[in-house]
This record gives sequence, C-alpha cells and structure tokens, in this order.
Amino acid sequence: MTLHVAPGCDLPDEYVVAKAAILATSGAGKSNAAVVLAEEMHRRKLPWVAVDPKGDWWGMRASADASGPGLPVPILGGLHGDLPLSPNGGKAVARFIAEQRLTCILDVSEFDTLQAMWGFLAEFALELLRVNKHPLHVFAEEASDYLPQSKMEKGNLPKCIGAWRRLVAQGRNRGVGVTLISQRSAKIDKDALDLIETLFAMRATSPRDLAAIRGWVASHDVADELVDSLPGLDDGEAWAWSPHRFHLAKRIVFHRRKTFDSGATPLLAAEATDSYVLAHTQVTVDREAEDPQDWAGIIRARVALLDRKAMNAAVTVFVAVRTAQHNAQWLGRFAKAVASFPEVMDCYRMSGEIDYLIRLALPDIEAYDAFYKRLIAKVDLSDVTSMFAMEEIKSTTRLPLSYLP
Repeated sequence: MTLHVAPGCDLPDEYVVAKAAILATSGAGKSNAAVVLAEEMHRRKLPWVAVDPKGDWWGMRASADASGPGLPVPILGGLHGDLPLSPNGGKAVARFIAEQRLTCILDVSEFDTLQAMWGFLAEFALELLRVNKHPLHVFAEEASDYLPQSKMEKGNLPKCIGAWRRLVAQGRNRGVGVTLISQRSAKIDKDALDLIETLFAMRATSPRDLAAIRGWVASHDVADELVDSLPGLDDGEAWAWSPHRFHLAKRIVFHRRKTFDSGATPLLAAEATDSYVLAHTQVTVDREAEDPQDWAGIIRARVALLDRKAMNAAVTVFVAVRTAQHNAQWLGRFAKAVASFPEVMDCYRMSGEIDYLIRLALPDIEAYDAFYKRLIAKVDLSDVTSMFAMEEIKSTTRLPLSYLP
C-alpha cells in the first residue's frame, strides 16, 4: 500500500517511520507538501502528529473551499483547539497520544513565550521517545524554531534541541518517524539534518539555504548539479531524493491538498470549522411545573446548572475500564474510589466488552493524566481506555415527560 503524494510518485506506508525533511523558501509549497503527506497517511490509517508553531494546520478540519468538513483530526492547543495545552503538559500529552495512537495537530502557537514552547516540546519529545510503541509520524512544522543550529542556546532551548535530536536519531527504534519542515534550511540543526534519509527539496534561493541542502546532498550520493536547479522550481515542485531508504531520485509536483489552506487565508474557514471545535454548553435552571406539589415524589432536588467553561471543566472524557476481578470486595473499593473523585460525573457498570464506563469533566489532558494516576493507585484495573469528546451534539439533564404514568 502506498501514499499518493504526486503524479508518478508513490511512497510506501513505511514512510510513517522514515526520517525526512521538506526544505523550501517561503511560498514554495512546503506546507502543502506536508499536508498532502498527512492526508495520505490519514487515508491509510497511519497515525501522525503535526507540531504547529504557526497555528495554521487547523485548516485540515475544513474542505478545500471551506464549505464543509475536512478531516476529523483533533487539535490540541491554539486558537482553534479542542483541548487546551499548558506549558507543563508535554509529558502528559505525549503519553496520551502514544497510548491512544492518536492522530492530532499539536498547536503550540499560543504559548506566551518561546521558553514555554521549548520547555513543552522538550518534554513532549523525550516522553514520546520513551513511551511510544507503535508506528507514529511527527510532522515538525518550522522545525528551525525549536531545533535550530543555534550558537546562543539558553533557557529551555538546549534541552529542546537535545530532545529533538534524539527523537530524530532514535525515533525509529520506538516506531516514530519525523519529517522536518523548514523555510530556513541553513538555520535547522545540522546534526539532525544529517540523519535525514529522504529529502524533498523545493524552491530555494538563499545562498546559505542552498549550501545547507548541498551539504546533505554531498553526504547522500546525490548529484550535486541537481541543487543548481532549485532556484528555478515552480510552486509545489520538488526534487524527491531518497537514495538508500526508498531508492528515489525524481522531480515531482506535489498534489494540491484536499483540505483548506488556512495558512494562506486563515479567516475564511473559521465559520466552516467552528462546528468541529469542542462545544461548551451553557445551561440554566429549568422548571417544569408551577406548583411543586404536582411533582411530589418525582423531583429529587432543585439545582442550578453551572457553565462548564466558566468552571474550567469544559472537557468531557469517557473512561472505559476492564477488570479481572469480579467480587464484592473489589467492587466496594472501586465504588469508594470513584465516589471520591469530584471529576467523575457518572459511572456505570456495563454489559458487553467493557466492565465500567466513567464520564469525567476536566479542564485539559494534564488533569486527566493526574486523575488516571490517582485512580490506578487506589484500585487494581486490567485495562483503562480514554476517549475525549470532540464535539458535544446534545447534553441535557431534562428527562422525557411523555413516559409519565
């Protein structure tokens, strides 16, 4: 099975664990090329994560003309995020993605400082390398922002550079492939770039960027004179070089992406994608009768329903639990543990393949990770699977009245 990236150019599914780079000047089509690869991986059901420091991968959620839905890919962080990101959440997010084999966009564009972004991405890369066990591809958009060839390393940047070097170097051992994407070829970390086995070189005009590409070419048995053609390439056109990994050396034109190019005109698709962003429901008190006496024995309590977003608990998580123990003692411990967590909205014993289903109200992934650790510390469980709600279609506390006797 293959990824159809350009006319006459198909890549094998093994690209999911490849070490690759897309290098081009601004406007040459590098982001389109990366999204085409991501769309094809999605078609082939190969999981991937796009690290997005610019905040414009969210257009994948809309069709090309922004008139309808695109791909149902969760967005973590950023202005269009389904779930928020916190600067200290890198480890928790990496574990969640690895455990769930989640395809998603990791939008780090809204962190307050570069130090916060570098710290988050350092922890994310190291934890992903530690815990991942299945094929997963990482698209590192504008990789030079957090994997630079820097002589002025300070704060969280040295750790971030080291973490991403390790991810590129050792990722395949853990099933992680990486595509480095940059419009500044000369500024991307040379040690990481030297490890790349597949290069998509698009239009480049800067002498320093051409020199960086020429350096890669010189060490990978590619004809040096091909670099001379890069300044004259059209938008979307690239040299695809993979002399050893995929035995590829050809001039290609990438397909156009099938989803919206939000990096080009970010405002046009806002309305089209809003319906795919996580809903936060605001509810109010609802009385069904003027006379409380009419509802004696039916009304258990009168309550005010709070705005979940205002309470910082707008994220809904369903947790499916399996256990190998089916005795009264274990059930007592489990029930007591569940009752002690204020995040638990509901808990049910189920028929079928899972034993218990829990519904949580939380602020973010880090809060779920903390809940998970507290839960397994209190009670032995065979398997725990989490599912984050992408969109709230309906949520109500109102019971149907038509069944009243």
